Amino acid sequence: TGQLSGNPSVVKSATTYTVTASNVSGRATRQFRLTVNPATPAFVLSRSSHNAAAGFASGFTVVSTGGHISRFSITPRVPSGMVFNSRTGTLSGKPRFVQSATTYTVTGVGLGGSSTQQFELTVNVRAPGFSLSRYSQTVVKGSAAGFTVKSTGGLITSFSISPAAPT
Repeated sequence: TGQLSGNPSVVKSATTYTVTASNVSGRATRQFRLTVNPATPAFVLSRSSHNAAAGFASGFTVVSTGGHISRFSITPRVPSGMVFNSRTGTLSGKPRFVQSATTYTVTGVGLGGSSTQQFELTVNVRAPGFSLSRYSQTVVKGSAAGFTVKSTGGLITSFSISPAAPT
């Protein structure tokens, strides 16, 4: 049929091929030039946004969906307490400080070019949480009563009790 078709599986610099058609009356030639470039890098992030609490794990992983990626970068700089791996494209760690919604651009670079994805991170104050050393107590008038508090959540800035405790 004189047709060339297929999906090249190797990268190849520009190569000129000579195609010849023949019959009893002679022959004709034409040249065909083929270059096979590396596939453009492509990837997706395991999530595109996260509302995190300061001091608790956040981040994303990368799943490659296209050409080979040799390195990753991220802008702007990641929050304190978090680490970006330029080899795998993974962001992990525990953001240390509150920050408003910030959009990060992750770029994957390979021989076939580059590709980008975005990730939005908001870091909030963790809600307070606490436990009591006891949840019930019965005492005789004039005896000591009370409990201690153990924080199990975000920073507690004040306490109150209702109704007022007996004096």
